[in-house]
Amino acid sequence: MKEYLFQVNNWWTTGNIPSEYQDIIPREKTREIERFIDDREILILIGPRRSGKTTIIYQLIDSLLQSGTSQKNIMYISLDDPEMTLDMGDDLFIRLFESYQEIISQELKDQKIYVFIDEVQYFKGWEMWLKKYFDQYPNIKFIVSGSSSLAIKDESAALTGRNLRFLIYPFSYREFIRAKDNILIEKAAFSYENFEDAYNAALPVKNKLVLLFQEYLRCGGYPRTVNEDAGKSREILKQYFYDTIYKDVLKMYSVKDVRALESIAAYLAQNIGNRFSFRKISSALGIDVDTVIRYVRYLEETYLVFMVNYFSYSSKAVMQKEKKVYMIDTGLRNAISTSADEPVLVENCVFTHLIRKFENVSYWRDVEEVDFVVSIDNTLLPVEVKYQNSIGQSDIKSVLKFCRRFKLNKGVIVSKNDLKREMFNGIEVWFIPVWLFIAVI
Repeated sequence: MKEYLFQVNNWWTTGNIPSEYQDIIPREKTREIERFIDDREILILIGPRRSGKTTIIYQLIDSLLQSGTSQKNIMYISLDDPEMTLDMGDDLFIRLFESYQEIISQELKDQKIYVFIDEVQYFKGWEMWLKKYFDQYPNIKFIVSGSSSLAIKDESAALTGRNLRFLIYPFSYREFIRAKDNILIEKAAFSYENFEDAYNAALPVKNKLVLLFQEYLRCGGYPRTVNEDAGKSREILKQYFYDTIYKDVLKMYSVKDVRALESIAAYLAQNIGNRFSFRKISSALGIDVDTVIRYVRYLEETYLVFMVNYFSYSSKAVMQKEKKVYMIDTGLRNAISTSADEPVLVENCVFTHLIRKFENVSYWRDVEEVDFVVSIDNTLLPVEVKYQNSIGQSDIKSVLKFCRRFKLNKGVIVSKNDLKREMFNGIEVWFIPVWLFIAVI
């Protein structure tokens, strides 16, 4: 155990994190998490595999080192490491902390210690061990990561009141353009005036931003693929998909028919942006509806797909209406689905942007459909995606209808090119190009 710990904690001897994690542009989430690094709570980083959780962990470790934290007061292990998998055992945490205590030559309670555990869900009973050490050693700060929301939620019940969770996505468009060309676009508040200011500020690099958006749409934002060509990127993302199926879903859940699971995932990828019901999928694929419900849940909990509910103040209506489906990343979607409907990909891209920013994203339909409904400062905002060369009166009917229904005075059309603001009988509609919309908010 001690030999392994020295191997994976190379800063104990070098003072630096591994070279492959040095000089990487900080993830936006890293700065947010850093604010809580010295608070008492256990920090839990969850999200799809390969989305950057490990990178964020190393960035946090580097920040601690740079701030003067003693090198050996920072310990890291990965429970997805084959060496750890083979040596798991029920007494893993006992042996781990006994070895660590021998290495630092002091009792665990003597100094502030930071313990990072990657892919924690692979150790059964992890939550009870963390609870034990959390309660026994208030000086130990735990930061853990996991790739399965269901495993983390079900097992971390013992840590209620002791943890804070952070969902880690692949690169946002802002992170993507920084990683590709180190272009930094200033964030803006959600107001038309700020969009106008942001548009004017971005004009010198507008053409580059539009081209980068097209690339982001095709290849997505998984960090590993950002600087790869399209063909290699596709193969890497396809492998991510199968790794999620075989390394996450099959390890964590009871799956009797993996072919059915793959078929359901492929069906959902093919139908992003569409409304669906579990019975519709069952009928289309010839798979028992209860199996469909269960397997879709597994795909959700491992962050391959997101289900979007119908917007209503009635919980009964929300339950009865069909859901819409989107994927975590358009590049991943393109890797496992042959069709390439650009407006639908843009809609998926806008969704993954909104879900990063707002706790709830829903859709609404009453003959006409509003793609997304979010809430800003307790006020509803309809967001409709119209990725086309020209937008006519008929294209904004759904937004106007939603605003009238819920007595709102603002709506957003995410456009291909238009940046303008128009009034329609007291309702203000903002038209914002998608490459700007997802870059500044």
